[in-house]
Amino acid sequence: MAFGMTELSRLSIAAQEEILSRLASEETCPIEIDNKIYYIPKEVNNLIDMLYQQTCDFSKGENGLPPNKT
Repeated sequence: MAFGMTELSRLSIAAQEEILSRLASEETCPIEIDNKIYYIPKEVNNLIDMLYQQTCDFSKGENGLPPNKT
């Protein structure tokens, strides 16, 4: 995030306000990856949840893979 703030500081005040306004208006969800917290759009979080749910619906063999992927 510090890198992003440094880059943001190089923009004009109007550009900074526009970018920060867009970020503040989006609904975001926290996600933890490698002990770091990132904020992603709600739609992306919903997509991740849906894909995860789909993987849980597959029947898995002894090795954890679907039966046709031995």
